[in-house]
Amino acid sequence: MRRLRTRRAKQGPFFSLLLGILLWAVPGHAQAPAVQRELSLDEVIDLALAKNAGLRAAEREVEAALKGHEAARGRLWPFADVFGDWQYSGPNEENKTRLLANIGRMPKLGPTLADNQPIGGVGRREFDHNLYALGLRVTYPLYVGGRIVAEIEANRLVTLLTRERLAQTADELIFNLSSTFYNLLRLRENVGATEANVRALEEARKNIGSLVEVGRAPRVDLFKVNTRLAAVRQELTRARNEVELAHAVLKTLMGLDVTEPLTVKGTLGTEAIPLDLGQDLRESERRRPELQARRRTVEVREQQVRIARGARLPSVSVRTQYLGGAGESEFGQPVGDFVVGVNVSVPLFTGGELTARIAQEEAKLARAREALEKARLDIQLDVQAAHLQTTEARERIATAQAALEEAREALRIEQLKMEVGKGIVEDLLDAQAAELQAETNHTRALADYNTALVARKKAIGRIR
Repeated sequence: MRRLRTRRAKQGPFFSLLLGILLWAVPGHAQAPAVQRELSLDEVIDLALAKNAGLRAAEREVEAALKGHEAARGRLWPFADVFGDWQYSGPNEENKTRLLANIGRMPKLGPTLADNQPIGGVGRREFDHNLYALGLRVTYPLYVGGRIVAEIEANRLVTLLTRERLAQTADELIFNLSSTFYNLLRLRENVGATEANVRALEEARKNIGSLVEVGRAPRVDLFKVNTRLAAVRQELTRARNEVELAHAVLKTLMGLDVTEPLTVKGTLGTEAIPLDLGQDLRESERRRPELQARRRTVEVREQQVRIARGARLPSVSVRTQYLGGAGESEFGQPVGDFVVGVNVSVPLFTGGELTARIAQEEAKLARAREALEKARLDIQLDVQAAHLQTTEARERIATAQAALEEAREALRIEQLKMEVGKGIVEDLLDAQAAELQAETNHTRALADYNTALVARKKAIGRIR
């Protein structure tokens, strides 16, 4: 007995550990599931603007353009560099003299070795095979045909262009988010309507089954209801899958993982707004980022033409440099020289390269102007299409609402007829199918109307 107690005492820690693992593994101790977020349209847009990868990439383009502008402005300042050289010569003294004179592509630094004269009374400039040089060079462009100013202006315009493209990307994102959001609400309404249709068919099957049992209805009526019920259940499965897919699309647009627990809240509104095509067309001319981007592109191409034409003009720059040289010798002394000069360059013949480059830039400018005109016409079409879609969807809402009310009333009558045993099952099934279709048409009209309102705001550049 004492040995048994001792063995149990030794096994106590093991059993305690095993018991702890089992308790941790039960559902009560498991990790709590992630909380599902329910977001409105405004919250969806705010989150997407902060996390969407495409928008972040467009912002990086703006930053790159800003740095390009800074780099172009840097050409207004002098350019300074430090250079060094080391060369080895053979035993020929004349070669070493010539090498020292030409080192660093500078004029001769002093008396040659052939002079064989002391410098400053210190000794002869007799160097051995190793020669060293170190210099400072400063260059400043005085005139380059206006190319530097044109490049600075072109880079500034490119910065504005990337900002317009960023705004365009944000507008596209907001529109896609809104249309996906409204489509998701529509699909959820369809799921609810289909679920209600399934419940109605199950109730009808129950009632008809009772009538079949007492001999007041043929069994074939029950078969017809079961067939219709199976078809509607398949539609319900498809509708639920469409909802899940729409959730995944929305999460992707928001920059979230598709497994992120998220749902949306909101309703499909029917608020009517006044439409003025002329005012919207004028506003789109001022506000649409696509049109502004095309205008910036034309301005950039104009500067590129200036740069190409400036290459034909003379270039004037001032240049100064200091070079010091030395070698290894018992008597060799360091030497140095300072040079200041003006460099003038005039292109006389380039094989037609400059003429072809100017023609190329002018062709790009003409293409940019044509693209601007095309963008203007496309935007006008967008505005008019948004107006027509809004008007159409609003009229469809009224028509679908009336059809839905009639379908509900027809279904109610057929259900009453079946309850008293005077109905025809085909009429009941047709009424249920018509009611479900009317529900679908009504929610689609509502979603299309809300999407058309957002499309109109995007068309005139006022989506945000």
